Amino acid sequence: MRVLVHSGRVGAEIGAREGLVTVIVDALRASATIASLLEHGASEVMVVETVEQALAEKARRPEVVLVGERECLRVEGCDLGNSPLTGACPLLPAPVVFTSSNCSRCCVAAGEGSLTPGPSPCGRGERGSAGLTPGPFPGGRGEPGSATSRTSGCRTGAARLFIGSTVNARAVARVAGQAARELGTDLLLVPAGYAEDETRFNLEDHLACGAIIKRLSEEFPVVRVGNDAARAAQALFLRAGERGLPRAFLRTDHGRRLVSVGCEADVRWCARLDVYRTAPALMEMRKLAAGGIGAVFALPTEGPAAGQA
Repeated sequence: MRVLVHSGRVGAEIGAREGLVTVIVDALRASATIASLLEHGASEVMVVETVEQALAEKARRPEVVLVGERECLRVEGCDLGNSPLTGACPLLPAPVVFTSSNCSRCCVAAGEGSLTPGPSPCGRGERGSAGLTPGPFPGGRGEPGSATSRTSGCRTGAARLFIGSTVNARAVARVAGQAARELGTDLLLVPAGYAEDETRFNLEDHLACGAIIKRLSEEFPVVRVGNDAARAAQALFLRAGERGLPRAFLRTDHGRRLVSVGCEADVRWCARLDVYRTAPALMEMRKLAAGGIGAVFALPTEGPAAGQA
């Protein structure tokens, strides 16, 4: 089993096209926020790409909690902003609709799949999944982590899809590594990066990928680092060290921006390791009231929590 790193929406589309077990990594702050919301009782978190889609879902389903962020700030009309520290709020438990600057785009792209034909940028000629059977799973919901389309009834996109970062590095390493081993696929980490420029290097996302790679190597000694981006992420994390993550996150471009708008506590929280013992898993792709699709994440209900021995 190899672990690969490919950034942004292009990386998410690689995971979809190749049928890889995929983890979306948005270290500041969406990965931590989604994990926190689910840990604090959200029945599901439906990730949508646009503010218009989110507001339309709220109008159709007034009971949902709306979480929205653009340019680090809460979107007007949303109940909460993109902060892991607002997870323990009186609005939960309830279903959540979530939209953020770039993590949302990556989640939807990985779940729905790319429409762009052509050879794989991963250098593989066929999907990396083994023995996948098209069609819905029993109960009308996808197997945890799988992308089962509610509209088409066929499974598309990544073989399994999870959300991870430093805050649940060991948990996501365990469940994603186990899924990749069972399916015979490689494991792809997708740093969400910057929405305005996906070619721009994002340090905190790669540090978080390095933390997940470190936990993968501890849980699955046979895992191999499969490309230069994964080697770079691994080296960055090892250089920073576990104790150095808060300082490293605070010194990133995005970390400094968050501090400037009063969100230093968020940055420090997101730099913590293994706070959460579970990994949000894709359950289904759902048609939206305003058009398009949303990626519905929840915590797996079968077996022990991902972080338990």
